[in-house]
Amino acid sequence: MSRNVRAQQAKNTVNNVIPQILKTNPRARAGIENTEMINYSPVSEIETEQRRASSPIANLPKTSVVQADTLKAAQTFLQNSPPNSRIAVLNMASPFQPGGFFLDGALAQEEALCSRSTLYAALTQAPKASTFYPTPPLSTIYSPDVLVFRDESGKNLSESDFFYTDVISAAGICQPQLVLGVQGLRYSEKDRKEMISKVEGLFEVVKKKGITHLVLGAWGCGMYGNPPEEVAGIFKAVLLGSKGASTKEECQLAEVVFAIFDKGENLRIFEAAFSGV
Repeated sequence: MSRNVRAQQAKNTVNNVIPQILKTNPRARAGIENTEMINYSPVSEIETEQRRASSPIANLPKTSVVQADTLKAAQTFLQNSPPNSRIAVLNMASPFQPGGFFLDGALAQEEALCSRSTLYAALTQAPKASTFYPTPPLSTIYSPDVLVFRDESGKNLSESDFFYTDVISAAGICQPQLVLGVQGLRYSEKDRKEMISKVEGLFEVVKKKGITHLVLGAWGCGMYGNPPEEVAGIFKAVLLGSKGASTKEECQLAEVVFAIFDKGENLRIFEAAFSGV
């Protein structure tokens, strides 16, 4: 399918498909109404050390890496988790405009999410949507109860197969400054600290919202140019508590899956990083 055709489909999705779905789905409408921006602060070295000391390793969430589509991974969680589970996915978002280049027919992760769900409506029609962009570096947009109405092939789901997931929209660092070291390209110290704060902040949102099952990805490792070894390492450190996120209060998080769509370097690096975790 050409980009022009996808752009036409995107506009039809926004102007016709989503409004029709929302007419008969109060839960999805409420999700749009409750979409909010959540800001957080950089984590200090003192806080990092305090959290490291209190991290209960025995209660870490189950963590895996799979070659899969983000929403398919969320659907798998939904099908295999207890009824009271709360599922969320990371939308690796543009900080500049809702949906990235969804309306222009692009098909990166955020655009794919918007083409298959009510996410675009949440990002543009929430009561405070006019304040969402540009999104500050240490902020997320939290959208509860986003309704998914298409499968990974773009086929419409039957209404009985519609499902809901919370979505955390947050941007990775755009074109970070990299330095060449003995282990290859790495973040500059400034950008490493920012990425750690981003990941810490993400898990603070997960804690605040009571998420039990979380779908992540190779955050910023595509067009934004973040080094996958560093991103995987930071996620691993946060999950293990050495960078501070896994305190006892946050252990309602039962399972984390990194869903990486393409079978390539990012998948290989994340699989290696989380092997045995």
